[in-house]
Amino acid sequence: MGLTPDQLTKTWRETVDGLGIGDLRYHDLRHSYATVLIQRGMNIKDISGALGHAKTSTTLDIYAHQTERLSELLSRETDAAFNVPPEKLGSASVQELRSAQEGAPA
Repeated sequence: MGLTPDQLTKTWRETVDGLGIGDLRYHDLRHSYATVLIQRGMNIKDISGALGHAKTSTTLDIYAHQTERLSELLSRETDAAFNVPPEKLGSASVQELRSAQEGAPA
């Protein structure tokens, strides 16, 4: 027999409190998991399936901010790969976008 939701919550809270890592909810792991998969360029259909979403639109609605960042980064990387002058890259450099992507909240 597995853990009940209440037991899982209690065990999680005790673990997080014991580690002193702040107010991290168990559900936050799900969001982080999805965000990392999107950032790594995994197929959105596969991510939706792993999260139990019946439609990819559900996943995209929830995590659209991540896909928008990736689209901008992809555009910048493509421009950089074809040696587009930096002044034509817009206000953010590729390095700035990479830093923002790496430091994005989960």
